[in-house]
Amino acid sequence: MNEEVDKSKIIFQIHPCTEEGYVTIEAKLYLGSPFGRPGEDFFDTKQMCSSLRRVGLFDSLRCSEEMGYALAEWEGKRIHVFKGGKIIIRRAKDEEDARKTLDIIGRTLWGTIPCSCGRPLIYCTSGACAECSKKICPILASPPFVDIPKSTSEIKGGEVFDYIEKVETKDLFLKAFEKLGDYVGVIKELDGKLVRKDFSDIDALAERAETSVEEACEAGSRFIIETPDDHQAALGIIFLGMAEDLWMMLDAMLLLKDVRFEAEEYETARDIALDSYQAFLNNNQTKASEIIKRYRKFLRKKHPRPVIEIAKSGFHIARMVTKPFPV
Repeated sequence: MNEEVDKSKIIFQIHPCTEEGYVTIEAKLYLGSPFGRPGEDFFDTKQMCSSLRRVGLFDSLRCSEEMGYALAEWEGKRIHVFKGGKIIIRRAKDEEDARKTLDIIGRTLWGTIPCSCGRPLIYCTSGACAECSKKICPILASPPFVDIPKSTSEIKGGEVFDYIEKVETKDLFLKAFEKLGDYVGVIKELDGKLVRKDFSDIDALAERAETSVEEACEAGSRFIIETPDDHQAALGIIFLGMAEDLWMMLDAMLLLKDVRFEAEEYETARDIALDSYQAFLNNNQTKASEIIKRYRKFLRKKHPRPVIEIAKSGFHIARMVTKPFPV
């Protein structure tokens, strides 16, 4: 068996392994496809390693951001991932097993591929990219290594909780947001300390927050992998974008222990962030628009960088409420 398939997005090569009875598949995203642009890596290496770790799937995993290379083992298969868009899967039982594994890896790495703005898809879905805030990123239209018709339907980010009820794997999606709620709870505990400028035990709170967000991201990543419909699976990228914003908020809050700041400016930034999260959960598009105006007014004055980053995380989430996503 030796097959080569050249499609609009990918190049496949399927051939026998050196070990008799097994199959190797090589897949490459090529330049000129919607995935990536000439001269760029297909996978953002920082996000590549992060995504492979947080899915909680592999029996073993080694990933180097510097080398742009990952080696994973799963169910007896050896999986090689290169930042240039090439994936090699060895020791698959047959072609079906090889293609199924490739689909899982492609979905795991979906959010790491640079969008047309040059930033990873997760960054774009988080509301951080102005260029992508009012349009559907072409990479979001389908996961890598598959060729499906373009979606003709879309929803706004804030409408996801209504839409998710019709999705077969909704429990994983809801579990991810439930765990993210635990994470927000820790952020609120930290907020109480920052208001009093009490910096004791904040490292312990940070560890609790990290555990919560890791559990949330694992559930969100599993939703992307296990959702049968490719377009519906893209809804998991919404969750990962939200997690990015809230992680940015926590990082900025932790930096405040070494920065002079006024309680009033911090509280304004915090309210922008937490109000936007609530607006997303409630699909309150009017509130989201009002928060964006508050953020822009807030920037008219000078503030310490961490305080600005806290407010910016809320600005990004507010954009997510009305950002279109394919379904």
